[in-house]
Amino acid sequence: MLHTDDALQTDGALQHPEWASLRAPRQERFKVCERESKTKAFSKVGLQLEDRVDPNEAALQETADWLRRCPTACRLLMIQCFR
Repeated sequence: MLHTDDALQTDGALQHPEWASLRAPRQERFKVCERESKTKAFSKVGLQLEDRVDPNEAALQETADWLRRCPTACRLLMIQCFR
């Protein structure tokens, strides 16, 4: 069982060994996120990165493309059915 009194030192840092194993992966993910967010868009690194696409926007774009293709596909199906 973890007790906060055991984990807190005088400086307030969490030092309990069990918490360290939980904290390490989160720190690595944060470092990656922070590095990506601090990359300037027009720097050499930023210009070499691929455009990041929001998953929701990608889904909306895919649906819009599908809707644009529907009338043509329906016409082709109707032509094939009446032959």
